Amino acid sequence: MTTIHSLCSVLSHLQGWTIIPNALHRPSVLLRETLPEDAPFLLSAAESSRFRSVNFPAGLEGLQRKIDVSQRSFGGELKNPAEQEYMFTVLSDHSEKAIPIGSSTFYPKHGTPSEPHNAYQIHDDETDPALSLITDTDGPAEVGAIVVHAALQGSENAGRHAAILVEGSRFMVTVTGGYGRAASWVRFFWAAMPHLRESFRHRECLAEMLPPLAAGPDSGRTNAFYETAVKPHFDSRTYEEMDLETLRDRTLIGRRLPRRIRLAELPEDARSVIGQVGAKSRPALKLLERLGFRNTGRIDPLDAGPHYVGSFSDNPLFLGARDLLFGGSSERGDEIGWTYGLMGVHRPERGVRFRAALGPFFVVEDDLFTTPEVAEGLGFRIGTRVTASAATL
Repeated sequence: MTTIHSLCSVLSHLQGWTIIPNALHRPSVLLRETLPEDAPFLLSAAESSRFRSVNFPAGLEGLQRKIDVSQRSFGGELKNPAEQEYMFTVLSDHSEKAIPIGSSTFYPKHGTPSEPHNAYQIHDDETDPALSLITDTDGPAEVGAIVVHAALQGSENAGRHAAILVEGSRFMVTVTGGYGRAASWVRFFWAAMPHLRESFRHRECLAEMLPPLAAGPDSGRTNAFYETAVKPHFDSRTYEEMDLETLRDRTLIGRRLPRRIRLAELPEDARSVIGQVGAKSRPALKLLERLGFRNTGRIDPLDAGPHYVGSFSDNPLFLGARDLLFGGSSERGDEIGWTYGLMGVHRPERGVRFRAALGPFFVVEDDLFTTPEVAEGLGFRIGTRVTASAATL
């Protein structure tokens, strides 16, 4: 085994993968493409933390429509990247009784002539700071909302049991942690799958972060920037109404909002939220920054939330992806050089076409080895073609 350990060490460092002594003790999280039957569970997860986003519909019917688009995207029915969206489900464990407890979304293209991407560019002119409206009709990819059931959030909950209620049924889940990280990273891992890798290699990815939001007069959400700089141009409609309306018709922003806003004309409370990240979005931003995302100096035209962008060519999860064969399973952490990251399979001919896991593995030549639990959860068999990327950052 000393020979295998030495070989693993050499290969891991050559490919940029670092051996992690405690890899076997890190959370192992199973994911897959989102299925229609996941909808009630994911809606429960969103409602548990009062999660609301235009990327995640509030009602069951809207969520089911979103899942249908995702299924058609995974199935290859939607050929235009601007129409595609891929939705991933995080599962509670690796057993047959696992339930959906979270999700994330990936959009291959955000911004076209018919559905432009809009933002305000911040100009920090000392004499006259201002915002100027920009429109992008050939935009980047985009990562959408991450949802994790509130009962499973927080490292302090690891190892505890949590009760999840879905449509009157009660499910017990043992909290492992790592759910948000898995939900975030799987989107870039999907872009690195063999059939997609070249189409994303030279592209960028957008992340629109939610700013601080507060309760509005209608019991919905809003902030001072929307109320003073934007709302008058939309017939005094609420922030949440316009959040949905501009999603349905992206040309509204370019037609209704001013091309330039002088910051001196805004009240202090409106200026104070420009480019700020809301408390609930900070953990997600931290994960993205570790993948090379940077602030663009642009903000959302409705709520002034900052826009971040990252290049796939700089993303260690994307760059580190390797195509391997499954060589077997092991749990001998004392003798083998384990690393930690994402493993997955794309089988377009199967019922569930994409499965992945965040967990421990090691590589010898072109063979990947992982734990029996992960191997079983992903349906690995000896010789299965898999893709893996270490997440040691």
